[in-house]
Amino acid sequence: MLLAAIAVGLLIGWLAGSAGIGVLIGAVVGIPLAVFTVYRRYNV
Repeated sequence: MLLAAIAVGLLIGWLAGSAGIGVLIGAVVGIPLAVFTVYRRYNV
C-alpha cells in the first residue's frame, strides 16, 4: 500500500513537473494509509 501511494505521488508529481515533491507527498499520505490497512487487517 505504501509503495502504491508513493508511485501515485511520483506520477502526479512528474506530471506536475516535480517528481521529488510527488514522492514526498505520496509517502506522507501512504504511511498513515499503510498503518490503517494493517490495523483493519489484524483487528479481529
